[in-house]
Amino acid sequence: MTKMINKTVNVTALRFSKSLVAYPARVECDGRTYEFVDAGLSLTVRSEGAISKILTLTDGLQQFRLRSDGRSSDWTLVSITG
Repeated sequence: MTKMINKTVNVTALRFSKSLVAYPARVECDGRTYEFVDAGLSLTVRSEGAISKILTLTDGLQQFRLRSDGRSSDWTLVSITG
């Protein structure tokens, strides 16, 4: 079951992929902390000059979809599946 969230999260830890791209390792949302186990899947979307990054990460039990608009350091928790 997928739960749509669409809320800005606080990124409290970062990791780096093998290609040295930073990604969230731990986020906080609504008083809960989620820690991810790996770099997951990444998709970059370019539309009319704007770049967004979509990440699918897991904590080992659930999948989390996060979005960054590329213009700021803000991340949005789009959904949780599991």
